[in-house]
Amino acid sequence: MPPPRAVVPPDEPTGNLDTASTHDVLEIMDRLSESGRTIVLITHEDDVARHTKRVIRLVDGEIVEDRRQGPVDGPPPRLERAAT
Repeated sequence: MPPPRAVVPPDEPTGNLDTASTHDVLEIMDRLSESGRTIVLITHEDDVARHTKRVIRLVDGEIVEDRRQGPVDGPPPRLERAAT
């Protein structure tokens, strides 16, 4: 059986972590995304959201922003910048 295509981590997976641990968790998520997995990440942190290809911002349950940060078929934005 092939591995699942989507990974949904818990809400705020880096919320209570120190800086080094946050970096480690985001690195794992970046690599999973680069390998073709879809990551659904819930966060209030802009620095964490910068790792994503798309940001959907909600206010009071309503979508107020839906912004593409990187191409669907490309690497996560943080990995793309690191490669250049």
